Formats: sequence, C-alpha cells, structure tokens
Amino acid sequence: MIFGAQRGPISTYVNCAVILLVGIIAYANTFHVPFQLDEELYLKQNPFVQDCRYPLDELRAPQASLRDPGQMVSGNELFHAVRMRYVAYLTFAANYHLHGEQVEGYHAVNLSIHLLTALLLYALVLALFAGPRMQDSALAGRRREIAFFTALLFVSHPVQTEAVTYIMQRLASLAALWYVAAVLCYVRFSLAGTNGRRAVWYVCSLIAALLAMKTKENAFTLPLMIALFDLVLFPGTVAQRVRRLAPLLATLLIIPLSLLSVHAGVTQAVAPATLRPLPYFLTQLRVLVDYLLLLAWPVGQSVMHEVPVSRSLVQPEVLISGFIVLAFASLGVFLTFRKGGEPGLRAAGLGILWFFIASSVESSFLPLPILMCEYRVYLPSAGIFLASVTSAYACVGAFGGRSKRYVAGALVVLVIVLSTATVSRNHVWGSIEGLWEDAAAKAPSAPGIHMKLGARYAQQGRLDHAIAEYEAAARLGMDHPRLHFILGESYQRANRHDDAIREFQAVLRVLPDFVQVHSQLGDLFLQKGDYASAEQAFKDAIRLEPDSFELHGNLGGVYVQQGRYREAREEILKALTLNPDSKDARYNLQMVEDLLRKGRSRKTR
Repeated sequence: MIFGAQRGPISTYVNCAVILLVGIIAYANTFHVPFQLDEELYLKQNPFVQDCRYPLDELRAPQASLRDPGQMVSGNELFHAVRMRYVAYLTFAANYHLHGEQVEGYHAVNLSIHLLTALLLYALVLALFAGPRMQDSALAGRRREIAFFTALLFVSHPVQTEAVTYIMQRLASLAALWYVAAVLCYVRFSLAGTNGRRAVWYVCSLIAALLAMKTKENAFTLPLMIALFDLVLFPGTVAQRVRRLAPLLATLLIIPLSLLSVHAGVTQAVAPATLRPLPYFLTQLRVLVDYLLLLAWPVGQSVMHEVPVSRSLVQPEVLISGFIVLAFASLGVFLTFRKGGEPGLRAAGLGILWFFIASSVESSFLPLPILMCEYRVYLPSAGIFLASVTSAYACVGAFGGRSKRYVAGALVVLVIVLSTATVSRNHVWGSIEGLWEDAAAKAPSAPGIHMKLGARYAQQGRLDHAIAEYEAAARLGMDHPRLHFILGESYQRANRHDDAIREFQAVLRVLPDFVQVHSQLGDLFLQKGDYASAEQAFKDAIRLEPDSFELHGNLGGVYVQQGRYREAREEILKALTLNPDSKDARYNLQMVEDLLRKGRSRKTR
C-alpha cells in the first residue's frame, strides 16, 4: 500500500519504484532532443570536453566571433565556466568520450541525475521527521507519505524540464544532487549518535559539499542550509554546533577563492548589460514571485522570459512583490522557530526557508546578466514541494476523518497532471526552431528571442525568415553591434547592398577596429562600383591587420578596376611576400604586368 500508514523497507522500495517510474514516463520523450542554445560551444566545440587533459589556460583563446548570436562566447568565459564548474564538465567529458555527439547518452545521464536527486529528497524528508525535535509530531506518522509526494512533485513538475532536458543545465541538476546529498548525510550523521557509521556520514556530507561547490556557484549557500537544519532539528550548545559545523562552514571559501583565481566574468550574448545591485535586487523580488507562480501554476513556460528591469522601490509591482516575498519568508521563519504547536510544521517552515536560501545566490544583490531562468528554481523548488505537502497533511490532522484520502487523491491527480504537462513541455524542446518559436509567441516584444530565432532560421538557410526576425529585434530596441553585424551579413547574402553597408557602418561606430567589417565593406563598395570607398575600406583594414595576404590582394583588385596598375602591382607583390605559394596572386601579378606592358607600348606608338 503506497498511500496508507506504511512501515518497513518494502513500502520504501515501492515508493522509490513509483518515483522512478513517474520520472521515466515524464522524460521518456527527451532522449532525441538535440543540442540547444549554447551547447554548440560549451559542449560540442569545448576542447576540455573533448579531452579533459586539455590545459585550462589554453581555453582563454577566442572561441567565436560576432557572426552567430546563438554561439557567442569569449575565451575567458569558457575558461571561467570550466574552472568554476569543473566537476560538471568532467561529466560532460565522460559523456563525450562514451557517446561523442550522440545526444541520447547525455540525456540518459541528465535523467539519472534528476531521478537520483528525487530519491535523495525522499530520504531527506524521512530523515528530517526522525530528528529529536520532530519525533513527537503527529505528522511523523505520515512521514512516508509526505516524503513520497514531495519527491513525486519534484520529479514530475514541468518547471524542472529546463534543468533536465536542456543538457547544459546538468550544471543545475547535478549541483542540486550534491546539495541534497550533503544535507541528507549531515542529518544522518546527527541521527547516528555514537554509531560507528557517524564519521562516514560526516565525511560523505563534506565530500558532497565539495563536489557541489565545484559544480555550480549556487551551492555557496549549502553550509548555511546545513547549519539551519542543525539548529532546527538537533539540540546542542553553541560550542558543540561550532565544532561539528566548522569543516562544512569552511567550504564557504571555495567559491570566492575560485573566483579570485579565475579573474573572469561571464557575459551573455543577448542579455542586457549587467545591472547595479539595487535594480537587480528589486527586479528579483518580482522574479521570485514569478518562480512561485510557475511552481503553483506552470503556464507560460519559456526558454527566455521577458523581464522588465525595476529601478524604484515605489513601483507598484515591486511593492506588491516585496510584500509577498517578505510575508512568505516571515511565515517560513515563524513556522520554523515557533515554540509550541505542531512540531511537524517546522518541516513546512524549513521548506519555505530552503526556497529563499537556495535562491539567494542568483536572486538577491549579485547581478547576473540574465534576469530569469527556469533552471534556477530547480533546487529551490524542493523546499516549496516539502512545505506544500507538509501543510496538506497538517490539514489532515486538523480536519481528520476522510480528509487523508482526499489529500492523497488530490496529490495523485496533481502528479498525473504535472507529468502530462512535463511530457508536453518536453515536446517543445524537441526542435531548436520550435523552442524559439514557442518563446517568441509568448514574448513577442522580447528582442533577444527574435535574434535567437533568426539565428536558427539562418542555420536552416531560411534567409528571408532570418532577416525578418533580426529586423524585429532591431525595431524592438536592440542596438547591439552583434545584431548590426549579423543583419549586415544577411543583407549582403540577400544582395541588399545598401542595407548591408548601413549595418556594417553601424558596427564600426561602436567597434572601429573590427577588421572583418572594414573588409566586407570594401567588398560591398567594390560590387557597387564605388572604388574610392572600397579603396578606403581596404586601407583601413590593412592599417589594422598589415600582414593579411587577402587584404593586400583585395586592395590590388580595387586599383586594377581604377586602372592604377603600378599601385596594383605593389599590393599584389606584398600579398605574394606574405603567401608566396598563391597561384591566384601570381596569376593576378602576371595580368597586371601584361596591362602595364600594353600601356607602355601604346605610349611608344
């Protein structure tokens, strides 16, 4: 019996089997989801993923240009990502070694991490109710049901899809696995008393904490979470707590020291410029409420959420969001630390505080370029599910009678509905253009989404569709050199030369030393017959890159068109000096020599 008052290991095995089955069904249609978003460079073209023996310092070399908005990353970003999240990238390297670019293996690992995290959450909730300060709770007798449905909601909720189906966000799910494991091992260590396995549990907790810290930076709060559990669940003096928590609290230094050693920040291709701390915090008040709404009613999910920046505390939406966040956090503190009443409600309070503590790295005063991502709620969601299920079963104690069956039945129906929604959401992830078309339909005024969709259309050769999306991004206010560059190239391929020239000139107003743009402008002016402008464009490019064989050859071609054969010969000779084996340059030199001889023979006559 799954939903009754269960005892013994058999019911635990059955519950775990059901959790695994629900998770597998919900994600059965994800194994062929292609690489998405930034996975091209961070995974497929990442030298460390291809060979984990690759020297990290060499990752600093540039990895991309402005050409592709969906695949833009600087060398420092790649170095930062691997150095800070080394454990996660080792798993990607193992996947690449075993599966190459076959996505099925990557998805199998991601799903396994998700399922294991759900099982660990189930075990953590069981251990939580075994604490000395929870044993007298009336809810302790329902701990298996509470643990079971908490894990089921976690494994089936569609908001988790971005952390599971999006291969790259194994970062979020793997960090959550270590995080939950570390808290669980610490609770088991505290429950062990003088048991001989006590030291083993503590060492496992410490190892899991270390792995979490080198998987994703949101694990910074893990020692604080463990300290909260210790304070709420177990007795002890201040000195006793300090002794048992000190090694774990010392891990707080890992991420700050890693950041100091990397000396590189992460920037995003189409994200707004990083905000100052106060506007970011005010915006995150609204984002936290949006996360709570997604957990309560998962409608409107998107790979990119359009989030307007809040810059004043007196904005109505900020005031309302701030009040909701403060009230909810205060409820968590009250339930966790109140004296008297039902002890089991401490679990609900811990769940609420879990949400805020786990969200604090990405949704507080530390500005990040992207304001809202669904994968960021993966770890915090565990607390909301625990609080919700615990509160539901507290109502069973309050109303008695048949309410237990009603609560269990309602939760079963909810899990079925959420699993169905997860299958549907995973279907959207099944194609790259489908994912961005879905996002564009939900946020038509978000320029970044149109830019990403345009990039996908360009990859498919649908040039007119790509240009339309890029133009939409420009109309919506995006004024970034990358967009102008991509539009310029698109117009050039579509033979819209005047439009291409306008966009390339816009790039040079911001990036005047961009050699490639000067060169492409030279080509465009040459095609239009504007030789003077073409000459100047190629000269500007040569000034920036004097050892370019192609640029000297192109300038020589401009001189040929103008009948300036002596100057053309000089440029072609410079090109041959840089590339003596070029047959084209030798042919062009011979042609110019012939033209010069003909010119001399005419003068002789």
